[in-house]
Parts: sequence; structure tokens; C-alpha cells
Amino acid sequence: MNKKQIITVFSTLFLTFSFTPSFGQDSDTLQPYLRFVKKYFSQPSYWYVTDPFFSNNVKSLINFYEDAPIDTIINNFNGYDYSDEGRFITRLPRFFADSLSIPGYVPFAATRSALEKIESDVENSFSKTDAPVPVQLLDEIKAQARLLPGTPQANGFQDTVGGADEQEDVTGVPADSVQATIIKAMNFDNLRETYIRSPRVAFDDSYAEGYRDFVINTYHENMKEHEISLKRKEYLREVKRRNDRLVSQHNNIEVRAINDSLFNVVQRLASYANMIDSNEVLVENLTGQTTSLILKNNADNYTRLWLKNEMNDSINVFLYNINKNKMRLVIDDAVMFSRIGRQQKKNYDMLPGLMMPNSLKDWEERFKTSTPWVLGGDGTLGFTQTYQENWKKGGSSSIALLTIMEGFANYTRPDGKVKWENELELRNGWVKPAEEKEVQKNDDRIEITSRYGVKAVNKWFYSAELNYETQLFKGYKYPREDKPPISAFMAPARTFLKLGMDYKPNKKLSILISPITSKTIYVRDTSLIDQTKFGIPEDRKRQWTPGLNADIMYKKNFTDDIQYETRYKMFINYAQPFQKFDINWENQFTMRLTDLINLNLMIHLIYDDDVLFTVYDDDGDALLDANGNEIAEPRLQIKELITVGFSYKINRKVFRTQKIR
Repeated sequence: MNKKQIITVFSTLFLTFSFTPSFGQDSDTLQPYLRFVKKYFSQPSYWYVTDPFFSNNVKSLINFYEDAPIDTIINNFNGYDYSDEGRFITRLPRFFADSLSIPGYVPFAATRSALEKIESDVENSFSKTDAPVPVQLLDEIKAQARLLPGTPQANGFQDTVGGADEQEDVTGVPADSVQATIIKAMNFDNLRETYIRSPRVAFDDSYAEGYRDFVINTYHENMKEHEISLKRKEYLREVKRRNDRLVSQHNNIEVRAINDSLFNVVQRLASYANMIDSNEVLVENLTGQTTSLILKNNADNYTRLWLKNEMNDSINVFLYNINKNKMRLVIDDAVMFSRIGRQQKKNYDMLPGLMMPNSLKDWEERFKTSTPWVLGGDGTLGFTQTYQENWKKGGSSSIALLTIMEGFANYTRPDGKVKWENELELRNGWVKPAEEKEVQKNDDRIEITSRYGVKAVNKWFYSAELNYETQLFKGYKYPREDKPPISAFMAPARTFLKLGMDYKPNKKLSILISPITSKTIYVRDTSLIDQTKFGIPEDRKRQWTPGLNADIMYKKNFTDDIQYETRYKMFINYAQPFQKFDINWENQFTMRLTDLINLNLMIHLIYDDDVLFTVYDDDGDALLDANGNEIAEPRLQIKELITVGFSYKINRKVFRTQKIR
């Protein structure tokens, strides 16, 4: 036995024998008892209770000493003044159940139509006269336009003309005469004016005019886009304020109704508790005979007892219940006497079964440990920073941060017939390109999985699984350009409930076939998020789909430092089994570089028929169908992440203690 165990045993013996209970003790005297009992029954620890009945009674005893008596609680409720502003519980407006049912609430479809109408109205009503071009832009036209310079080619042209004249006398005048020289000069000036100067001037004028029109049109287009952006922002702010106000009003109405109902229910419970609460009174005479009377409200209980004096004379007394705090005694008229007899005595063992172990070794042998729970997880923090300046090969500077946290709590019964596996995964990553003004999200996920299995035969288990997945922050199609988000917290949120068979031949492989699977897609905020992009109708916030699901999980350790894990999930829609299906396939390679640094490679593939992407043409415009709606189609989603960062793993068993004798 180690030092800690010896101290624990002696502390237990000290508490057992040094504190002698007596009547009239105050709460301060009882505090050591309460702390000792709460340590093993009320506070989280590695001690487990083996007798639930005893545990419940111990907790009730603790509550009796720590909580107020039931009479005090009932009096407090009866004296509580529930005014119009009374509120016991509340709820934030963002957790309102169904905002689409609120009259006047603006859904995403209406928001999108309004934004398109704003853009169309500005396009149609924009007037160039309302946005005059600043004078300084027009003054700089000649300086910014690349006009042709003076004609240095004139000399070459003159040489060409002169050479021709020297070779052939077109005028019939001798070449060396003065007249010939004058004629040649006149011809050269005419040709230069016709073929060089005039075209250059005409080109410069035309180019300057075209550049001027380009500057004016560009300025007007920028002003028009700026006006569209301002009106879109103003409309989105107004829609958000209106929707938030409506949701807040209806949420307050519902909160008020719940509080009213809660107060009425608590009052009825308190009234019923006051009616059924009782006190048991024991009455004993001189000979040791006892009788009990239950005192309670609205009850007609009574009993009787023979009172004895020292002469063993008897008087019949009736005890009547008035309420739980009062009783009435009535003495019978008849009096009976009896002879005095000797009282039989018997010696009793006042401490049966309280024999202490003979040695400390006996205490150690009375307990053993088991490990039904295993807790663990790992966390990774990766940081990447790139800086480039005058880099010939191209590229841009950036900063990236990725955080991954995974945890599990697995329960396995000692006989191996029951397994309960729980997993939590949190991923969040951000990147800041140098040329962008805002930080962009590149990874965001919350996933909770809980699987319960009961052994069927060999390596097969009857299993039920609950899987929930969503994200924390809003997601955009970057660059944002003041556009609404395409995803947000619980928009969407996917919930899978699966019932089937789980095949576990070993710890590395698990195959879950769930012919009964419920898939639910939910979008919380439909004013900014288009729920139709996730397969939800425009007039609803959630979509339920039954189907068949298959999950495959496989782990492989190539070496002690290199690991591979793959998770494959497939869902087949029963309504359209050969047309709609979902695939979610994750592959992760982990290489341990040092004890605290890992290299992780993740390749994530998703194909979901309910997730639609808008189709664009070569110019970046959305394609429309015959009804004028945007054409959208499902696509294969691919994500690849390579992270080098700090990693820390936890994997430990949870112990509990059982008494074996």
C-alpha cells in the first residue's frame, strides 16, 4: 500500500470515529460529514456507485441538509408576485423555431428578387447627366492618351521621294536646274502633308476622342455600380432590421406565454406538494409500545394508543389528524387497570456487523478496478505565412491558419456485448491573401457522431447512430462584393439518424449498413441563405428524406510515424434511388515529424445531389432557363489541405472502483 492509500484510509477512519453525532448539531458541525459524502456521491470523480438505491437515498439526504424545507419553498411560491414583467426563462431571438411562418418575414427568395430589381431599376433609371464627369479627368485626356509623336519618318520619306526624282525626270526639266529644285520641294511638302501629317493629326484626334469616350463611359459605369452597391447594402440592412424585429417580437410573445404557463404549472405542483406532503409522528407510552400517525393536509387519519402509568394503568387515547402540522388528542372515558408485572429484559448487540478489518491490507483487497470508458482526442494548430516582392516566378503573399480538434469518448462493457462510441470534430481555417482586403474562410465544420451498438452474432452489432454536422461562421463566394452569404451557422445543418448492422472485425475496420436512415437538412436563416441550393423548397426551412446509408471506416498504420485513415459515407434516396445519392469521402494521411509536430494531408470529396451550383457562361453571367430562373446543377466538391503544425494527443482510460467483498 502506497503513502496516498494509507492517508486515505486513516482519513476515513478519522471521519468515522472522531465525529460522534448528537442531537442539536448545527450545519457547521455537519459540514465535514457532508463534504465527505458529497465527494463520493455528488462530485465528478473516478468513484462509481454500485447500489443505485443507496445512492438515491444518499443524494436525497444531502438535499435535505442543503436545500430549503418543502414548507419554505411552498410559502415562497405562494408569496411570489408574478407581475406582467415577470420572466423566469428566456430565449434569444435567433433560436426562434420557424421564422418563415411570421407574417411579413422576408425570405431569401424575396430578398434575391428585390436585389435583382434594384440592379435593374438602377440600370434603367441611371442618367449620365446626373453623374457629370469631373473636369480633371477630361483635362488629363491628352496626357494619358498615347498620341502619335512628331513624324521622324519624314526625312526617310523625303529621301525616298528625292531618290525617285533623281532617277527619273517627270517634269522634263533638267535635274540640276533651280526650277527642278523648287518643283521637288513643292512635291515633297504636298506628299508629307497628304501621307504623314494629315493622317497623323486625324488619327490623334480620333484616338483622343475615343479615349475620352472610354474615360467617360468607365466613370459612368463605376458610378452606376457604386449606386447599385449602396442600394443593395441599404436594402439588406433594412431587411435584416425588419426580420430581426419581427422575430424578436414573436419570440417575446412565445417567451411570455411559456413563462405564464410555467408559473401556473409550478403553482399547481406546489399546491399538490403541499397537499400530499406529510409528517409521520411516533407516539410511545411508558411500556415502549408505539403507534404512528401520518399528519397531512385534507386527510382524516387517526389512531389510538394505551397510555400507561407507573402502576401500569391504561387509558385509551385517540390521535386525530388536523393538518400536517397539527393533531388532536382525545382521551377515552373507559379506564382499565392491570397488575404490575416484571419487565423482561434482553441484551442486544448495539453494533452488529461493524467489525473493522484487522489490517490495512484487508482494505486494499476489498476493491478492484475496471475501465469501461476510454477518453481521447488530438488537436492540431497549423500556421503558414508567405511573403513575396519582385518575385519573378509570380505568386502572392498570404497568411493562413488552420485549427483542428478531435475528441472521442468510447464505452465498452467488460463482456464486449455493448459499445457506445462518441466523436466530436471541430475544424476552422482562415487565409488572408495579400491582394485581398478581407480574411477568407477556407475550412469550417462542426460534426458530432454518437453510435450505440449491441452485439448480435460474431462481429456484428445492432447499431443506432446519430450524426450532426454544421459550421460556425458565414461563408461567401469570394470576392464578396457585398453579396449575401451562401452558408452560416445551422444554415445548412445536416442530421442523420441511422438504424442497421455494424460489422467490426477488428479495431481498424468498421462497416455500418443502415437500411433505415433519416436525413434532415435545416436552414435557420432563410432571409439571407438560399435554402433551395440545399434541396429545400422555397416555403420551408427543412427537408426530410428517408434512405439507405453505408458507412465505412478504415485505419492503417504503415509505420509508427505514418498513419492513414479513410471514412466513406454513401446515402441513397428511397424516393429517387437511381437518380439522387450522396457521397462523402475523407482521406487523411498523418506523418509524425517530432513528438509535437505533425504533417497532415487531407483530401475530402463530396457529391450531393441536393447541393446546387449556379451555371455561368464565359462572360461570368448566370445562365437562365426558359422561365428566367438561374440554372443550377450538382457538382463534385473537392478540398485538399496540407498542414504542418503543433499536435497533441490524449488517450486515457477512466477508472471506476467496485466492491468485491
